[in-house]
Amino acid sequence: MKKFVKKCLDNCIECLQHNYKNITNEGYLHSIDKGDRPFDTLHLDHLKIPEKSRQGHKYILCIVDAFSKIPEKSRQGHKYILCIVDAFSKFTFLEPTKTTNATEVLKVMYQLTKIFGRPRRIITDRGTAFTSQAFVQFCAEHNIKLVHVAVQTPRANGQWKSLTKVIMPALLKENETDAEWTGSLIKIQLPLNSTLQRSIGKTPAEVFFGYKLDLLQYASVENQLQEELRIHDFVKNRDETRMEATKQNEKVQKISYRKN
Repeated sequence: MKKFVKKCLDNCIECLQHNYKNITNEGYLHSIDKGDRPFDTLHLDHLKIPEKSRQGHKYILCIVDAFSKIPEKSRQGHKYILCIVDAFSKFTFLEPTKTTNATEVLKVMYQLTKIFGRPRRIITDRGTAFTSQAFVQFCAEHNIKLVHVAVQTPRANGQWKSLTKVIMPALLKENETDAEWTGSLIKIQLPLNSTLQRSIGKTPAEVFFGYKLDLLQYASVENQLQEELRIHDFVKNRDETRMEATKQNEKVQKISYRKN
């Protein structure tokens, strides 16, 4: 009977889906290497400026659960931020766009390839801009490997997921008035690329260009971004510690159960 009950529990769908795994070397699913040089692998995605809420609030910023003064559309009609992250150096490009179609994405990509050459690989979700014939053809013509991750699965595109937690709070702090938010992107991009990244031990600019950027005029923004990254790292470390504690508790409970 004990073996029968254990077999039933081991095959419980809810348990398999939600319980923490006690396997020490669980590994990664479809881990993608970051290459061995800058501009080898790029992560692309769109970040949307929140629209009006159903209650009619014009400036609610749902992503940080606070009211902001960022207009949902800039004076030029921009509603999105195209975020491009270099996987190797963490160097980030932020470009305002009016739509999420392939035309605007390709315009940015042509500009970047003229300066830095072609990347070996591009990783995106399955948004219409990245699955369109024009974008697929662009990648084929430039011999770029296009990798699509699952829709609405940000953990599969972790480079972009981490970025969104920093950009929106910084954009919120920069737009204390109803100013043109697109003008604030450069104030965020440069300090972001000059902020020390714990995962690589250097700033993205140092890895990408080989030297530190001179950002005397953006010192205040750089301090804000460092604070946002510090908070992000704290939350990440806290969650990892809690998960490890949970696994350890489950392990101890199993040992105690077997002894009894």
